[in-house]
Amino acid sequence: MHRMELDAYFDEYQRSSRWTELAESLLGESVHCHGAEWFNKPPGSTSPTPPHQDNYYFCLAPPKVLTMWLALDEIDEENGCLRYQPGSHRFGVRDHAATQTSGFSQAVADYTEEEIQREVLACVSPGDLLIHHGDTIHRADVNRSATRHRRSFAMVFQAASCQRDESAFERYALQRKKQQHELGIA
Repeated sequence: MHRMELDAYFDEYQRSSRWTELAESLLGESVHCHGAEWFNKPPGSTSPTPPHQDNYYFCLAPPKVLTMWLALDEIDEENGCLRYQPGSHRFGVRDHAATQTSGFSQAVADYTEEEIQREVLACVSPGDLLIHHGDTIHRADVNRSATRHRRSFAMVFQAASCQRDESAFERYALQRKKQQHELGIA
């Protein structure tokens, strides 16, 4: 679910000093929240989350943006834990290509088997908070569990100095429009 901040509760929640102070301490300046999102991979889901970088979608420069991802369930390899590419935030946003995955229209175009072997798995318990930089490559497998959901709540914070890179956003918007046309939804 996207655009949860349209609800008064979540609008207030995302502006809580608990979250903004943490984001400000990590980004080194004042921040604002893009909004709140809820994710769910139900038992037996068939869609993996492709390797991607959040800032490919946001197109922010400088890339002082982070995602706070709060686990709502016990999350492990079986039900699709996040998998991070260590150090990938240091190299900028890579080329992405269209996917067929609902909610994740783009994926890192040249993600390699060697990178898959270097991934760090983030197995977490309810209430654990994962925080990653907007340029960090991450992904998740399908939920192979027969009974367990993989639910999480996420908020994206950007530093006040960030501005949208209009040329990068235009490239992304054109790619998205082309993909929607090919899928017959535009």
